Amino acid sequence: MTKAAKMFRYWMIERERIRRQRSAGEPWPWTEDQILQTYRFCNVFRRDDKVTQHYLRWIKPLLTSMNRLDLVVFNTAMYRLFNRPETLDHIGLVNAYHGRRITMKLRGMQKRKDKIFTGAFMVTGKVPLEIMRRYAPRLQPPINKVDLVSVALYWLWNHRDEITSSLETRRLEKFVGALSKTPMFGRFLSYEVATDLTYHVMARAKDQDTWAHVGPGAIKGLNFYHGRQWDASFPQKEALPEMREILQGSGNWWPWPKRRLHLREIEHSLCEFCKYMKVLHGLGRPREKYKQPERRTET
Repeated sequence: MTKAAKMFRYWMIERERIRRQRSAGEPWPWTEDQILQTYRFCNVFRRDDKVTQHYLRWIKPLLTSMNRLDLVVFNTAMYRLFNRPETLDHIGLVNAYHGRRITMKLRGMQKRKDKIFTGAFMVTGKVPLEIMRRYAPRLQPPINKVDLVSVALYWLWNHRDEITSSLETRRLEKFVGALSKTPMFGRFLSYEVATDLTYHVMARAKDQDTWAHVGPGAIKGLNFYHGRQWDASFPQKEALPEMREILQGSGNWWPWPKRRLHLREIEHSLCEFCKYMKVLHGLGRPREKYKQPERRTET
């Protein structure tokens, strides 16, 4: 085992330990690791992140009616398209599609110069010309991002049954393939939606331990893990077996067996691990620093 492989195990355990100490109300700092103290890193389990916690509260009313799985899929996809709680609270859950109502709400936010999208997920601004002609024939250039998103949501609403039917296979890969055909949804964003579904309607997905969409950050994390040149190109099809191997051995070192790891946690953590290693070796720094919580004073 490489030294970096041991560091990866350390990073996952220490990051989860930090979350647990913070949740328990322990005083800062929750670690002696200067890098983890200084920079912001995502949790090992994306479910613990602030935005995902908001999503789970936001989608909950729809989960009481499983006969409308198509609404769960549509609203989850819409949530990740914006990925900003304030925007989704303003729009609200969609039970029947009224495109103009959504567009007007978004334009109102634009007019007030409110932030609509988050920078966490990069959304492509491209919508095929034939789809624009069919779903928004009156739009004239220049077309802003709100109008493009409105067209993408309209397309998604009209194809929601087809996309939802892919869940019958109980395979994340199939669902990602179906959703990624939606304008403005690439495989990365579609995988984020699929991950959200594993928290409820796809909790028993058959391929949670065998398949993941491997992003460029995870590839670099794997390169660090195996002692390769960190920024070398590496095919996704070869990355999956390496990630499966890490997952299969995790039972020997992951100290919280009741919180079981899946391949999503390995892929996600490899991406964050890459950021950690770049700081450690002076190759770069994460975009955000961690803001130290203010100390409470006794009165």
